[in-house]
Amino acid sequence: MRKIYSTVMMLAMMVAALSFTACSSSSSDDEDGGYPSGSTFTITYDGEKNEVENTSWINPLYGNGGFDKGNYFCLENYPLGKGQIHIIFPYSQYGENVQPSFFSVGYSDFGDAATDIEYITKIRSGWYGEYVSGSAKVTKNDGKNITINFSNYEFDVEQGGKYHTFILDGSLTFQAYMYN
Repeated sequence: MRKIYSTVMMLAMMVAALSFTACSSSSSDDEDGGYPSGSTFTITYDGEKNEVENTSWINPLYGNGGFDKGNYFCLENYPLGKGQIHIIFPYSQYGENVQPSFFSVGYSDFGDAATDIEYITKIRSGWYGEYVSGSAKVTKNDGKNITINFSNYEFDVEQGGKYHTFILDGSLTFQAYMYN
């Protein structure tokens, strides 16, 4: 009986050990063109740091969607659920649609001279902002997806004497939806 019990326990331990083996999901052949669908990204809103473990939840897009000010990088302000952030490349400065190919790997001009920033809440639009500090740099671009690494990219928005401060930190992959 003891021998059967030992054999059964040994088989149970082997099955348990095999069941804990997992495969990595970091394959570069994902259906999204090889870009990771979930990486840690933080949005700091008025001093409160919020980690976004799955960046697809903030729906990062690049395009214009009928926006009359220019092309923009857009992210929904998840997990705060309070609005959208637009980093705009204005028609007034660029004269036309800024194609995804404009953002070659290494592009890093996301500062005050190159962009406008707008924050749109559920209640009202018109929170206009300014770049404050930090950096943003394109790390991948295949024409359908543009990955930007934000490093303490800080900006303020203002409306009617009220202010909010945002800091973006980490990598985001924006789908160039207008151009697919």
